Amino acid sequence: MKKLSLIVLLFICSFSASYCQSIGINFKAFNGIWNNEPNGLYNGGGGLSLQYEHPLKKGELLMEFEFRTINWGNQIALNAGYKMGYLNKEKWSLSGVSSVGFGLALFKDNPLFVWSATYMPEFSWHIKEKLDLNFGFGARYSNCPSYKNYGSINQVLELPIKIGFQFNLTGKSFE
Repeated sequence: MKKLSLIVLLFICSFSASYCQSIGINFKAFNGIWNNEPNGLYNGGGGLSLQYEHPLKKGELLMEFEFRTINWGNQIALNAGYKMGYLNKEKWSLSGVSSVGFGLALFKDNPLFVWSATYMPEFSWHIKEKLDLNFGFGARYSNCPSYKNYGSINQVLELPIKIGFQFNLTGKSFE
């Protein structure tokens, strides 16, 4: 697992240094508000992600490698999304990120497919020309269809919170 994480990090950094606008590191907490077990309590755990942003004519394309804990175990995912700017000021900006994720719940004998859909408004505070501090709060639906064979909770609705740093390799991330 450590080798895979290192390879992905080196790939993102080497690719992003010459082609992308920014890379980011995010820490996340997943607060559960619903699951498909009527009597079960739920806490979605925490996560860490490495994010790559590529500017488009309008908005930005996002790719994110995510590791997290959840009731069905540890999970890795590749998230793809679109970031749309709503307000851009000199020292801060507000945007919205829509994304879908595809990954694996890391069971020792049999990893299981997992997918998710997320929308997260994000506030960025521009600390320096090439460094932003990001805060986000949104909604996320996650589903691990085959987990029904192991436990009763295989679908969750969460309110994720994120805090992270964004390193803008080509200058400011806002216009």
